[in-house]
Amino acid sequence: MSDVVAIAPAAPAGPAQPVEPFGTTPARLRRELRGDLDTIVAKALKKNPAERYGSVTALAEDLRRYLRREPIAARPDTLRYRAAKFVRRHVSAIAATAAVVLLLGVVIGFYTMRLAAERDRAQREAARATKVSEVLTGLLTSADPIANRATREGLTVRGLLDRGVDQAEQALADEPEAASEIFAVLGRLYRQFGVYDKAQRLLERALVNADTAFGPEHLRQAQILNELGAVLTDRGDYAAAERSLQRALDIRRNLLGTDHADVAVTMVELGRFYQDRGLNERAEPLKREALEIRRRVLGEGDRETAVSLSDLASDLRLRGDLDGAEALLRQGLDINRKTRGERHPNTGSTLHDLGLIAVARHDYAAAEALFLQGLDIHRQALGPNHPNVAIGLNSLAHVRVAQGRYDDAAKALAQALEIARPALGADHQLVAIYSVNLAAVQLARHRPRDAEPLLEEGLRIRSLAPELTPLRRRTLPEDDWSVGAIERLLAEARSER
Repeated sequence: MSDVVAIAPAAPAGPAQPVEPFGTTPARLRRELRGDLDTIVAKALKKNPAERYGSVTALAEDLRRYLRREPIAARPDTLRYRAAKFVRRHVSAIAATAAVVLLLGVVIGFYTMRLAAERDRAQREAARATKVSEVLTGLLTSADPIANRATREGLTVRGLLDRGVDQAEQALADEPEAASEIFAVLGRLYRQFGVYDKAQRLLERALVNADTAFGPEHLRQAQILNELGAVLTDRGDYAAAERSLQRALDIRRNLLGTDHADVAVTMVELGRFYQDRGLNERAEPLKREALEIRRRVLGEGDRETAVSLSDLASDLRLRGDLDGAEALLRQGLDINRKTRGERHPNTGSTLHDLGLIAVARHDYAAAEALFLQGLDIHRQALGPNHPNVAIGLNSLAHVRVAQGRYDDAAKALAQALEIARPALGADHQLVAIYSVNLAAVQLARHRPRDAEPLLEEGLRIRSLAPELTPLRRRTLPEDDWSVGAIERLLAEARSER
């Protein structure tokens, strides 16, 4: 039947001319008639009666099957034919089922990949944790007096750290993630011991490993940059310190937002940096913002909130608001005692800062008592040769000078210099300040020969950094190491000698 349509004369309008009464074109009509309908018509018109339908009912049944898109009796029954008919009858349902299957496949594939990635990450984390555990276990094992009989007499915490560095270098050469973590921990510990040069080297190595493992914009990078910036500030390398701290703050703000405890940590360090440089107008806003973040995120009684209270108090003290500074320090002292204990270094530092308030009020007896309490805590918690002990000794010397106790003041400053030179380096700003202070005391003791080399040392260090102002956060305003002040004292010493 479709062949008849194919050979029918085309209308003048061409093959797309509608065919009456079907409202279609010859090509569409041929496609519609071809197949089962052709087969039904061909069977009904067979020349051999035996090959035709046995009755009108049989013909009608095949036509009904065709309309219902079921297999017809006039066509050989094959699996492929039945399957094609089934699909045509249920095309919508099959399409929906296929879409669901496809979607499930995509979802399963996605979660399979995600699970694989999580599995790989977990395996990497486990491997890293194992490496870290091995290094730390080795570090602790080295403290075993039985396993280390030959060295147990002279074994110190510093010795353990030095061994830990050696072990980490060997064990973590091909593990940048674990290496960054271990070197950062060791660098932090060396800073707590006041060994700033080694702390800097370890933190710089941690930074390189973190860059390899995580890339340049990662929270691990920000953490190490923050700690490195603090060490660089301690060492007086202010240009590098500012770059490190500012980059840490940028990364943490970008990844954590502006209202996060870690953002406050870097704000505090950057505020301390600016205050050491004498830039209080830049330091105070950072410290205030850090305090507000910690109050909101951590709470009024948190130990980190106490840190911010003390930091802001130093700004208030330097601009003359002694009552405001003391109120903040008293609040911070209460929090430190509750959260950290009476013998914690932070408690000692807060007592020292309260002593600075007493000095500003000329209450030297109270100041001396507070400085001695802070010194005792720092010596016990940090060791006798920590730079914080030297800072306390310098402050104590100011009180003893004000009381006319020059011998005691000279003894305290000499001890401060003995600590500061090896800990901070011969060219550090604090070494110059302690030298100049001791020289002034020696002149008051009528010892110009002892004062002269100290002043020459101070003048040499001052010439290396003529743009720097006194470390206002760590010393008293009377610590004048300007070139003019040093030259005046030097002239006095030479004149007297």
